[in-house]
Amino acid sequence: MPGPRGGKSGDGGFVSILRVFFHESDKSRLNPELERRIPLLVGMDLLLLLYFPLTAYLRFKAEPEAYRNFFVAILATEMVFIASLALVRSARYNAASYIGSIGTLVNVVWIGFLIPLSSAADLYRMGLYLVGGLVANTLVSFEKRQHHIFFGLASVVYLAFILLKAAPAIGGGSGDFVSIAVSIYLLLIAMFVSLSFLIRLNSSLVGLAFDAQAASASRAESLSRLVKATREALGLARELDTASEASRARSFEIRDNLANLGSAARSLSADAAGAEAANKDVVDRARVVKAAVFDENALLEETSSALARIASKVRELARLAAERKDAVEQVIVTSERQSKNLGGLKQGVERVRTTSSRVLGAATGIGDLSEKTSLLAMNASIEAAHAGAMGKGFAVISQEVRKLAEDTKNETERIAEALSESDLAVHTQSEAVERFAADTANLARDVRSTFDALGVIIEGLAEVTREASDLERMAGNLVSLSRKAGDKVDGVSKSVEAGAANLVSVKEFSIKLASSVEAILEGFSAIEAAVEEAAEVGRKSVAHMGELDRKIASIG
Repeated sequence: MPGPRGGKSGDGGFVSILRVFFHESDKSRLNPELERRIPLLVGMDLLLLLYFPLTAYLRFKAEPEAYRNFFVAILATEMVFIASLALVRSARYNAASYIGSIGTLVNVVWIGFLIPLSSAADLYRMGLYLVGGLVANTLVSFEKRQHHIFFGLASVVYLAFILLKAAPAIGGGSGDFVSIAVSIYLLLIAMFVSLSFLIRLNSSLVGLAFDAQAASASRAESLSRLVKATREALGLARELDTASEASRARSFEIRDNLANLGSAARSLSADAAGAEAANKDVVDRARVVKAAVFDENALLEETSSALARIASKVRELARLAAERKDAVEQVIVTSERQSKNLGGLKQGVERVRTTSSRVLGAATGIGDLSEKTSLLAMNASIEAAHAGAMGKGFAVISQEVRKLAEDTKNETERIAEALSESDLAVHTQSEAVERFAADTANLARDVRSTFDALGVIIEGLAEVTREASDLERMAGNLVSLSRKAGDKVDGVSKSVEAGAANLVSVKEFSIKLASSVEAILEGFSAIEAAVEEAAEVGRKSVAHMGELDRKIASIG
């Protein structure tokens, strides 16, 4: 038991390593011969990758100076086997096989040319490695041409080894040397011929095996299809038997349902007749409602048009009132400005009266002064008369001063009279200005009140305009809804009329249905007999197919 387990463990390890270089997905694209040889190629590469460095190391360890070059050359050649494995991993199998063969032959060359020779017996070592290389190449080559090429190159290597290495080192003139060299080459030729026959035989055997495998696969596939078809037929037969039993049960249900359907059809015919009579009254009422809705639609459209006209007039009045509001506001501004100007005029008149009073007072003073001057002039004349001739000149002056005083008094009196008349006129004018100013202020207040009232009116008109617009919009919505209602009423009316027609059709159909159900019930006995016959056929088919399945199972 440990042996087999160990063998299985080793096989499992190699399979794991093989999957690193040769994927399972690549196998489906290859023929069976390549699929069989690629694991040999991978195994041979791995084996040689370990064998040659190990043997070279053992020789180098024993005699470092003699085998140093040999060991270095072997290690350098190992890259060839690594390249072969990399080509296998990249699915370039032919190139990998050729590279592996070249690596094997190169290592044989290193063994022949870099290992020291001591006697003619060392020729057998070279022959042994050439035969081993030829066998290894046969195992990993995918083409016959590769086998022939390797033998040709091996022959050239052997001849070069004999002439260039062995003969100078051992002495090629001896009879033993020649006989050994020829014997080894003849052995190499015999091995090549034998391996060629084995390759041809293997190809023939593989071809026969593939043909037999293909024929077996074809027969197995045919048998598998036969078994599958038989089991499918058995399943169908069982399904037919089950369906037949279900059909029998279903036929009884159908008979009962047909009987119920006939009864329901007769009831439906009676109900349809009653519904037809009731539907006539619904149709008449629907027509009346339709006419009323159409009349209401016409009235609403007229109302909407009238509201639109009212709203237009209200908007026009609002516009005119707004224009008049601006004019009235200008009048108020003008009246207030005139009232202010009249106030200034009244103040000016008062200043004129005050000035006139002052001038009148000054004129009065001038008059008094003139009287005093006249009295003094008269006294001066009297005194001048008393003086005689000495006072004549002074008397003349006194007379002139007296005359001037009298003239001044007279002019002053006229000025005072004029000022009195002017003061009276100014007083009268001042009272008129006061009355005009009061009237103007009253007018301004009245205009202001009118303006405020006009503002209220304008605001009211704006509100009325908005309400009229809302009313117009609502009237439009109402007209739209009314139209839709009219359309729906029209649709309902048509539906009701169509329903009336459908009721007539339902009544006629229910009568025909009742007749058809009675006819079906009369012929349903033949259907039940056919279902019973189909059930019997299904049972026989199940028995026959079951027997056939057991026979096929016994053959497998």
